[in-house]
Amino acid sequence: MADNEVLNDPAAHFFKSGNVVRNDVNSRLTPLRDALHSACPKGVKMEYDLWYDSGNGSIKGYLYTDLMSSCILIRAANQRYTNSVMVEASHHHITPEADMVWDKIASQSDDKYALLDDVKPKDFVVFLPGTNIAADIVDWKKLNRAVEQGAYVKPHPISAPAVIAKLVNDYGEERVLPKKASGHYYLENASIIGCCTNSEMGLLGLIKEKSVYIFDLPEDNHMRTYTSIYRAIKVGDNFSGEKLKRIISAPYSGFVSVFHSDWHGRILSYFNHLKEVPHVASINT
Repeated sequence: MADNEVLNDPAAHFFKSGNVVRNDVNSRLTPLRDALHSACPKGVKMEYDLWYDSGNGSIKGYLYTDLMSSCILIRAANQRYTNSVMVEASHHHITPEADMVWDKIASQSDDKYALLDDVKPKDFVVFLPGTNIAADIVDWKKLNRAVEQGAYVKPHPISAPAVIAKLVNDYGEERVLPKKASGHYYLENASIIGCCTNSEMGLLGLIKEKSVYIFDLPEDNHMRTYTSIYRAIKVGDNFSGEKLKRIISAPYSGFVSVFHSDWHGRILSYFNHLKEVPHVASINT
């Protein structure tokens, strides 16, 4: 992995996704990427699509990932502050702009990868994580029960052949969907979806008014890409679309969409919100 991997860099995506081609629609996120790197506090790393916890009450770096083909999520590389920002944002008042952004994400989202949509819709689909973390995060007993209740399993587009073979052996070929079929198409046409907290699919499912279930192991306490959001919007056994909309409203949440009228201001607001936290330089300036 290179130290300078960034969003929409072909080399970076090749090392992460192999020969699974990215959707061209992601190019609209490039201006946000550039503004994000420019706004990052001097001397502090800004890294793409990974996670680490610097701990000790200080911030040694920032991380970001792209989602829903129209948004980026910024996180401090510190579990304490990542969680606290998201909880605070989940109580922010809902703005008229957030209603607009919500509707545009619902109508204009697309697959992260260039995938096939010549498939038949299913009512209940569980989207699995990639091979690298599936064994560590998936609650297989819960997945077994879901399949018994009629769920279909959608492997991640970059799943290894051995994973597909195991899924087919466990659930039957008729219950395992093609890994290179469009996840967006399945989500759009399902009424119930499942995923793990590394996945944006549950968040997009809420925006599209689907019933959402999380398939993480109960004992898994690791921070995944969207863990802080799922925790902040959980109410009882369910996930609150209203709280997610509050996060989309809060200018300091780190959730930034191309559809926000002042997306650059939202990037600046995130860093400003954490300016009183001790920062530790992680790169030479």
